[in-house]
Amino acid sequence: MGYNHQLIRTLGVDDESTYGKKLAINVGVDTLGMCTISFGSNYSIRIPEDDVDALRDLLYEASSKLCSMRNRKAMLEEELKSLEEELQRSTEPGFEDYQLCLKCQNTHEANEHHTCK
Repeated sequence: MGYNHQLIRTLGVDDESTYGKKLAINVGVDTLGMCTISFGSNYSIRIPEDDVDALRDLLYEASSKLCSMRNRKAMLEEELKSLEEELQRSTEPGFEDYQLCLKCQNTHEANEHHTCK
């Protein structure tokens, strides 16, 4: 049996260096047990199956980390929005400033004299 290379798929990805157009990533396998990954027409790597598996695991880890970062950012933005709204409400007329008495744990208006009960 002779040498044969089979292209599995071509994927277009957004890349900062190819702004405005997709960078083509070609992935294929050959009869020598190697995987060829080509990045456009400028660069290719040819790696064995165990390195393909390691690369897959690494890309999955990176994807999970990006997802976690995106979710954390969205949560922090929502929390910030809530705090800004609370601050806005606290500066509206009619909102009283309260303090907590450390002895009796009751709250009282800041401008009032407080005696523990």
